[in-house]
Amino acid sequence: MPIQFRCIQCDQPIEVDDAYARQAVTCPYCRRVVTAPEQSTLVQSAIPAARPSNAEPGAAAAYAQYGTVPPPPPFSVAATNPAARAAKSWGNAALVCVSFAVAIFIALFIWGFAIAMQYYKEHGEPPTSLAAEKYMNEHANPAVPVAGSCGTLIFAAAGLVLAIISLSNSAGGNWRGWTALSISSLMLLGFGCLVAASMSGAAPPA
Repeated sequence: MPIQFRCIQCDQPIEVDDAYARQAVTCPYCRRVVTAPEQSTLVQSAIPAARPSNAEPGAAAAYAQYGTVPPPPPFSVAATNPAARAAKSWGNAALVCVSFAVAIFIALFIWGFAIAMQYYKEHGEPPTSLAAEKYMNEHANPAVPVAGSCGTLIFAAAGLVLAIISLSNSAGGNWRGWTALSISSLMLLGFGCLVAASMSGAAPPA
C-alpha cells in the first residue's frame, strides 16, 4: 500500500510507494529531501470535509443531497526518489555516448565500403585485406580509420561506465542503463576481437 505522510518541512501531505519506506524522497511541494516513514502516518478519514462557500451548482446539489461533497484526492502528487532520478540521468548520458559510438562506427563502415567499391571499379575484383590496406594508404587518408576507431572506443567505454553508474543508482527496472550496457559491451567485445585477430595475423610464423 502507498505510504501517506506529511512533509516535515512544509507540512503538506505526500505519498510514496511502500518500496521507498525509510528512504530519502523529494517533496513535490517544497523540493526538500525527507525520509519516508515505514508506514502511513495520516488517516484520511480523520480529515473533516468542509462545506464549500462558493460552490458550483452541481457541488451545491450534491451537498444538499448527501450532506457532503467528495473532496479531491489529497495525495494526487507523489514524491520522487532521488536515486531514481539519478539513475535516469546517468542512463540518458550513457545512451548518448553509445549513440555517438554507433554513429562513428557506421560512418567508418560506410567509408571503408566506399574505398572497397572504388578499388573494385579500378581493378575489377574485390580487394584482399593486404591490398585494401595498401590501397587505402595510397588513395585515402590513413588517419580516418585510426580516428574513427579511437572515437568508437572512447564513446563505447564512456557509455559502459555511465551505464554501470546508472544501474548502481537504480531502485528497480532501468531500461536505459541495461540498453547502454548491452550495446557498449558488444562494441568493446567486437573491438577486442578485431585487435586480437589483427595482432595474430601480423605475428610472424614461428
